[in-house]
Amino acid sequence: MISLTVIGDVNVEINGSIDVPFSRIDHNILDYGPLEMRIGGTAPNLAEAAAGRFSPIRVVGCVGSDELGTWAEHSLKKIGVDARLQHDPALPTGLAVSIRDGTAPGGRRLLIVRSENANRMLDSAHITGNSTALTQAGVFVTDGYSLLAEPRRGATLEAMRVAATAGAQVVVDVVPHDCYRLIDELELSKWLASAHVVVVEVRTMRRFFGLSTPPGDIDLSVALETLEHLQSIFRDRSFLLRFGVQEVSESLVCQPDRKPIHRHIDFTGGRLSHNFGDVLTVDELTRYFF
Repeated sequence: MISLTVIGDVNVEINGSIDVPFSRIDHNILDYGPLEMRIGGTAPNLAEAAAGRFSPIRVVGCVGSDELGTWAEHSLKKIGVDARLQHDPALPTGLAVSIRDGTAPGGRRLLIVRSENANRMLDSAHITGNSTALTQAGVFVTDGYSLLAEPRRGATLEAMRVAATAGAQVVVDVVPHDCYRLIDELELSKWLASAHVVVVEVRTMRRFFGLSTPPGDIDLSVALETLEHLQSIFRDRSFLLRFGVQEVSESLVCQPDRKPIHRHIDFTGGRLSHNFGDVLTVDELTRYFF
């Protein structure tokens, strides 16, 4: 198997659901239902989805020097992940609460993430101390959340360069999906400087480059137009483009100088699992690299 290293958020998540739509709630309510506390965040979700397809799997990230940080590290090790976690004494471990309502299909999700948390404190010293997680990786994956703020931005860019120089295939997931509000084309070019494969939604890229975005679900012709625009700017990158129903029902797998492969994804419009997007990413990467 190919080894995998991931840099991203490491959070503790509390997940639940309610039967009624959020729009019907106009007063305080008390509801009883199942609640689940689990390891979450972009890095653990991807690592969990990759189990059985990549090995070994390493997660590099930062948590607080608190009980939740210890629990998160233990939870990663429990699912077979080599956890390379920095423990920051100043900020708490990332914490998220996810509630889905009764809207069909799939339900709307209310996701609340602790604003000040240790994720962003990942630094270059920790990257240097865990260089083997990068130099021994066959595939290295990170995302835009890790590239928004210092010191993690600089540490992640450094990690990408180290991994790419050592021969890893570097994959960047361009999130958040409203990143067009936060960065410009120059910054995006820095994000992708060491990348070999870019995962992104078609709608995100159209808004980023100021292209007209049709209402409703994006179809194949619009996706191909978007691909052409991306390839004119980032000529030597491969792209995993997502579009269709809820931006997940179709994808284009696009390698330089090759005809793009159009895939329909098994998506019924039901409730999405907490890491549905990560499962899709791992599935696409498995097809791409194997």
